[in-house]
Amino acid sequence: GKVHATTKVWVGGLGDWCSTEMLEREFDRFGAMGKIEYEKGDTEAKIQYESIDAATAAVNEMRGFPLGGSEKRIKMDFADVPNMEPTKGYQGSDFDPNIARGRGGRGLHRGGGERGRG
Repeated sequence: GKVHATTKVWVGGLGDWCSTEMLEREFDRFGAMGKIEYEKGDTEAKIQYESIDAATAAVNEMRGFPLGGSEKRIKMDFADVPNMEPTKGYQGSDFDPNIARGRGGRGLHRGGGERGRG
């Protein structure tokens, strides 16, 4: 999952038994909540919190929680929040021209060093 905490959490392992009301009831104890993104019957939901502390608590506390009964434990992770920090056009690849230039790293991403990836 995501390494860095965000104010939005991802909830997986849901099903027809789940409802927005159920999510709201279980998740609002961690802090002030914003929007719950969930459509009935979906297997996952996203819940927006107003603080990273609340989101972190929710992820930690609710991971493996038997929301739909003992056989239906949910998965927790952080969801991406697109506008949380300036991304400078960063698209998820590990190549950032600014960093490469700063290291004098010409030709860094060519030839060697590609072995053993993916």
